[in-house]
Amino acid sequence: GSPMAAATDICVGLDYEIYEKYQSLKQELEKLILKYNETEKNIHYISKQAEKERISDEKRKTLISLKASNKYLHENINELKSEVTSYLNKLNANRRNGYVKVTGTLYTGVKIQIGNAILLVRDEIFSSRLINRKGIIVIEPLNR
Repeated sequence: GSPMAAATDICVGLDYEIYEKYQSLKQELEKLILKYNETEKNIHYISKQAEKERISDEKRKTLISLKASNKYLHENINELKSEVTSYLNKLNANRRNGYVKVTGTLYTGVKIQIGNAILLVRDEIFSSRLINRKGIIVIEPLNR
């Protein structure tokens, strides 16, 4: 970091390539779920219309298309969930007990990830050691 609070990320105690892939898959999964939910709403809306009144052939085709899309999305979501779980298991299996040693100053704006724990530095930290203790980053003095 710097006194200007420039955004800085520090990641220790895990395989960063696996972590990046995990994050990427997780974001993709979230997008697919949003898309799926939106499609579900549209299917529900058109189906309700069809119950109340006769719908046009165009809307009927749209409904059929939406149902096919939703089936495809559902399959992709299940595949991605499986991949995300697989990468999460890899992360947990490869997690090491890393730590961050601060011999000078750790400035605000720095994001530190040690294993599965994340800390966003809000106040400057001096001469300390940061350790992941059961999912929480603990700050200890260096002379310990």
